[in-house]
Amino acid sequence: MFASDVLAELRTPAEFEAAAAFVRPEDMQGPVRVAADSARHVEWLRRDAELGVDLVSLHHVGGEQERFIDEFGARVLPRLRE
Repeated sequence: MFASDVLAELRTPAEFEAAAAFVRPEDMQGPVRVAADSARHVEWLRRDAELGVDLVSLHHVGGEQERFIDEFGARVLPRLRE
């Protein structure tokens, strides 16, 4: 969400939080993929694979990391293997 020159200056969680105060939900659409729907993730990842992407980093923003991993493993990964 932030330009590399801004990221280079942010040193602490408090600084990131202060910068994020100016980010609106609509700003997230486009540069960041956000969805709770597993089918949407399957669609995005299939499209990435068609483009030749062979490494993807996922990040769940929330406190239920294990649930995210379990759900993704049960609902997304098997559909990507089809």
